[in-house]
Amino acid sequence: QMVAFLIPLLDDKFPLIRSITCWTLSRYSKFIVQSLGHPNGREQFDKILMGLLRRILDTNKRVQEAACSAFATLEEEAAEELVPRLEVILQHLMCAYGKYQRRNLRILYDALGTLADAVGAELNQ
Repeated sequence: QMVAFLIPLLDDKFPLIRSITCWTLSRYSKFIVQSLGHPNGREQFDKILMGLLRRILDTNKRVQEAACSAFATLEEEAAEELVPRLEVILQHLMCAYGKYQRRNLRILYDALGTLADAVGAELNQ
């Protein structure tokens, strides 16, 4: 219920709420991935994944930072579960690459490296 409560807050009008929501969801990453086998677990995972990807492209730099960091944490837990969504993930990350400045670029590079570790050879496809 807590995670379901947080999902809509990813689109809150206040940047601080969006940023804190990203951070909070990152703390629940292990639980979110473990819930994939439960009813509605896959749907909830997809909503969180897409919500974080949207926030990676946020106009606010702090939200971008929090979302990218939270996404990297989720990547570590989800690993091969990301493979079906690899194309949309890469589209968002490449769009962020064109948007980010120096500070957030380091976090983006970390997220890309973590993605490569998580999905392995699937990234070549």
